[in-house]
Amino acid sequence: MTQDLSTPRDDWSQFYEIVIGVWSNQKSCIRALKEYCAYTESPGILNSAGYVQLWISWDSGDIQLGKGPKADGVVVVSHPQIIPYDVNYLAVMTHYTSSWRFYEGGLLHVI
Repeated sequence: MTQDLSTPRDDWSQFYEIVIGVWSNQKSCIRALKEYCAYTESPGILNSAGYVQLWISWDSGDIQLGKGPKADGVVVVSHPQIIPYDVNYLAVMTHYTSSWRFYEGGLLHVI
């Protein structure tokens, strides 16, 4: 895992954006290619006092965001892959100062 969250890519035209906890931590959405974002109610999904466990899945033909330690927990928001893209990169961004913990192969990475 790298500390570089914005590795240069050849093509920015195909991507999914997952927006979590907007409108004062009340709504979330998933969209492709900067399309309109149909927001789903997700009150309190983030916690400014501590880490929360979230997962992202793209195996089922849908892009999904959920709560819990594994990708079989509660689905918070889902977006159908009308034109499926291969997922090759992950970028994490925030408007505020934040830190993240990622688990990969049983190892913890703090960024």
